[in-house]
Amino acid sequence: IAGGLLGGWLGKVIFGVDSIDGFFDLSTWIAAIIGSLILLALYRVFTGNRRHA
Repeated sequence: IAGGLLGGWLGKVIFGVDSIDGFFDLSTWIAAIIGSLILLALYRVFTGNRRHA
């Protein structure tokens, strides 16, 4: 959900498009996936690799 919100916000800020064109619109899904990937990358940067054997 947070990735979808971030992707929609970035799409609106950077490209000037509506944040949500519709649930089944391809641009909505792409924005949500990109937003999710950004959040996962940030999570990985801040938490690092904390695996202990």
